[in-house]
Amino acid sequence: MRGTLPLIEVPPKVKINSDYNIEKILTPLLEKKIPKLYPGEYHNDFVHHDATASHTSRKTRAYEDSLKTNIGIKRIDYKDTPIKSTDRSSMKFYAFGWLKQQLFKRKATTLKCLWKVQKESGKR
Repeated sequence: MRGTLPLIEVPPKVKINSDYNIEKILTPLLEKKIPKLYPGEYHNDFVHHDATASHTSRKTRAYEDSLKTNIGIKRIDYKDTPIKSTDRSSMKFYAFGWLKQQLFKRKATTLKCLWKVQKESGKR
């Protein structure tokens, strides 16, 4: 099976610390969605982040290191991330561009409407 990873909605005013990042964002994406979309191809996968504290904490790095051991997904340290690389920043260069295109087709005026447009666009 192939496809794109879903966007994950984070409720307003939620404090995104390492625990939230691992439990609500990384685990669903890296341990559930990627294996479903790309079975057996974990050795081709890398995870990298910006310099946000919840992304670069020891706890998050330890979790990502365990992914390499357990399922083969590797971590690229923030300092080693290629800047403005379409190969390494697919969310920035593909997903956000795609989302903008969908939003231009339908004018989302509220956050709730934004997520509705995103969910409806993903079904096509």
